[in-house]
Amino acid sequence: MKLMANFLVLLVLCFLGPLASAAETTAAKCVGEICIGAHSKGPKWLLREYGPGQVHKDVDDPNLVVHCYYDARQKLWIELEFSVSESRKFDLQLTGIFVTNTPMCPTRFASKRAFPDFGSDYGIKIGSTESEIVSKMGAPKRKDDVKAIESKSPYLNDSPRYSSKAGSYRLAYDDNPSSLLFNFYGLENGRLVSMWFAERE
Repeated sequence: MKLMANFLVLLVLCFLGPLASAAETTAAKCVGEICIGAHSKGPKWLLREYGPGQVHKDVDDPNLVVHCYYDARQKLWIELEFSVSESRKFDLQLTGIFVTNTPMCPTRFASKRAFPDFGSDYGIKIGSTESEIVSKMGAPKRKDDVKAIESKSPYLNDSPRYSSKAGSYRLAYDDNPSSLLFNFYGLENGRLVSMWFAERE
């Protein structure tokens, strides 16, 4: 009887184990050493280490300041999004990281020092396959047909992140309804061409 009870406990643990690990998968927060939220080294550190890049306001949100860089070693563009608090105008917060192989800055603005490899917490990099992303992150919350969305909302054609310039379809991940953290993985022909991690509405 005791043997049977132990067997049942083991069976339950084997069944619940994969479910528990799947439930623990959260949206990524980091690209190399650059992280959103509590793990971030902070805007001042980032701008001191990498320089200002090419600065512009976000077209959709005037409270977002975007610093754009080109990394010649990796042949990739990276944008760091800083949100300016309404109550504290000089208190910058890193709220987004965007990496792509599609040209972003009007000029190729090199950083003051070399960026780390642009890989996520889960080891996902530009060029990863859709199956690699799903195997490491689990099933996405949704899969967007960006071309179809563009056809219904033509104004998105000019958006560098929401348009098909960042991938003709994308995998979307988020944490939970109470979290603002999300990941967009833009793909073209089954390969990752952009990844956008943000913690904001």
